[in-house]
Amino acid sequence: MSEAEQAERTTVAAKADGISPEELRKTVTTDAEDLWEENEQLFRWLLSQLNSNWLLRTVPGGGKSYVKETVVPQIASRTDRTFVLATTEYRNRQETYQSVLETLTEQELVGEVNVVYVPSPRERFGDIPQLKVDGEGGWTVATPDDDTAVCQTLSKNAEEEYVNEVAKEIDAYVQRGATTGAIHNAASSEWAKIVDPQYFDSGLYPLPCQQEGQKRGYDPTDPDSEPACRHRRIMQNRMERIEQGEADIIICGASLLNMPEVVSGTTVIADEDVSGELVKTFTEDYIEAATENFLSAIEIGPNGYKGALRAKDAVKAEVAKHIREHYAPLSELNEDDDRDPLITRNAPVKVDSYDYHRAEAPLLTLALLKGEDTENTNHMMFDSDDVPYTVVLDLTRNTVNNSHNPVAVASPPQPLQEAEQVIALDATGSEARWESLTGVEFESASPNQREERGTVVSEAFDIEFRQLTENMVPINNPDNVSSREFLAILQAIVDYHGADEVSVVTSKAMKRKVKHSEYADQVMELAYADQILHFGGLRSDRTFEKSRLHAVIGAPHPGDDAVRQWMALLDYDDKIIQDNFAVRGEDRYKGQAKTVLKNIVHSEVYQAARRAARDTNRDETAFVYLFTRMFDEELINADETFSIDIFGRGEKRNGATEAIISILDRADGPLRTREVVERVNTQLVNDTLSHSRTLQKLNQFADSGIVEKGDWVGRTKRWTLNGPPRHGQLRETERPTQ
Repeated sequence: MSEAEQAERTTVAAKADGISPEELRKTVTTDAEDLWEENEQLFRWLLSQLNSNWLLRTVPGGGKSYVKETVVPQIASRTDRTFVLATTEYRNRQETYQSVLETLTEQELVGEVNVVYVPSPRERFGDIPQLKVDGEGGWTVATPDDDTAVCQTLSKNAEEEYVNEVAKEIDAYVQRGATTGAIHNAASSEWAKIVDPQYFDSGLYPLPCQQEGQKRGYDPTDPDSEPACRHRRIMQNRMERIEQGEADIIICGASLLNMPEVVSGTTVIADEDVSGELVKTFTEDYIEAATENFLSAIEIGPNGYKGALRAKDAVKAEVAKHIREHYAPLSELNEDDDRDPLITRNAPVKVDSYDYHRAEAPLLTLALLKGEDTENTNHMMFDSDDVPYTVVLDLTRNTVNNSHNPVAVASPPQPLQEAEQVIALDATGSEARWESLTGVEFESASPNQREERGTVVSEAFDIEFRQLTENMVPINNPDNVSSREFLAILQAIVDYHGADEVSVVTSKAMKRKVKHSEYADQVMELAYADQILHFGGLRSDRTFEKSRLHAVIGAPHPGDDAVRQWMALLDYDDKIIQDNFAVRGEDRYKGQAKTVLKNIVHSEVYQAARRAARDTNRDETAFVYLFTRMFDEELINADETFSIDIFGRGEKRNGATEAIISILDRADGPLRTREVVERVNTQLVNDTLSHSRTLQKLNQFADSGIVEKGDWVGRTKRWTLNGPPRHGQLRETERPTQ
């Protein structure tokens, strides 16, 4: 064998086995293509470590999706390994499926690798990619022309409203714990008994999806017929293929991780959005109805929810013993076991003894009876060694409606214990969170040291981050930034760069406030792609990927209740706030509470900051402005020498600056100082502005180039806006060191 052939073989072998994180960390990558290559090598190495589960930290834009959607099909074609690609968002799941199919066509692997896509009943059928034969005898990836949901009963129109009224009733039963499968079964036989008569009388029996199936020859009342509902028909087919071992790659949502037939013996690769799906929250009304109905059915113990809370220990112990004797986690049950599941996802829609049996009722009742109070977070927590669920009941009452805050139930998918390997892809999530929610122990891996990731992001993607404030600016309360101030920030950024638009991420409440304000048109005129994105659900969003000028305004604050809840779920029993009530804002938090807060907020801000400039095929540096200080400085290297002057912010006479600018904007021509003073004081409701103070402000605006100052008769000045009204200005300045 020649040296060249040996070298090539060595390279191929190394690429197949990957490179360990220790080797990769010996250098710092500052090139986007090299970063993708590093992540691919690390991913291959992790897949070769079958005795370990991994939390892979790759920076957004670092090729995480590429390696998953390209490397996995290659390995599946050469080995007998089965892969489960789990993600929650429909869009992410569909894009993963499309990319995997494209890999198969490009690398001529169609027929060698079998991919099974498990759809949700609610996603649009026309959004799901399919393989089709092209005109040249090959394969192409396309989507069908179909606007209905996979289950046509749940179809929505362009306004995201249900097309079929009966879908609202189905949602109500789903909220009570029934699955859509249980509802479809009921609809085949006794729908008239369980649904409001108006739907039955209007000819909606059977369900719209089943009516469509009847047109194709399926009989919803015949147990030997294939399901009349398209979604159930697809699910039956896909699950048969999985159970028969015909699937090499399974693409599904987080809920299927609870199914042993899907997960057992496979390599599970979970996207970062999966962890959130493993925690369910329930209102106190839900808990009250579930426990009362359940206790009525078993006919022992206290009467109802409040009785369970007040019951004596002996009574609680008796009922808990009964539950454990007659109910068990699915992982404990076998074919000969006559016990029922603690949580059953196929709960009946209606039974004779009471209105409905909520899916989680046995578990919630057990938790209510056997939970123990935490010392500092004010929760009742049920976390038993012999039950694979964690239930956190918040004992703090909501003073608005005099009820307790939502109850959280963490349900680690037990089948993950039977997986060959689990790899979680998450740039910012903590090991503690993933381990708590999945029940799997992880090791962390990254091609870069944590303190180097900020440099990698900035240099590899040519992005300059700039911090504009020393405050958190918790934007869950939109009153912290006015609509005019929001506009001022955007104006200041585009003016500084001589640009026409800037992409922006903020809170949903702030977005709603701005869009209903008098400044809405001016804001949207500057908004990149005519859109404002909001925190939450940003992962994999590519709306702003080509933007080179971006702003994150404010930071999401989850609130004390959410922080306490996560502390309880993670078994952190610590005081949430400092005893010094003079301390304000996020600085009230201490110890583990501050860690939890930062983990939540930093993750969202990081995702928001990295929505832009993901397209590396550009010659210009991208700029990302952060109007908050709540970000991880080891992941974002931010220049702190920029500030925004928002004209009039913090002034004693509220609205004076805004009044001056709006009056000059509405004026037909130049105004004398006296005219400005008169009109301003007419507009101000509870205050007045003196002639000297008005003149001072006008001169400041003139110095900033916002207003033009002209001489008139004698010493009288005339004032006019220099272009469209501006409310803020970006400036570079050295901040004093702390």
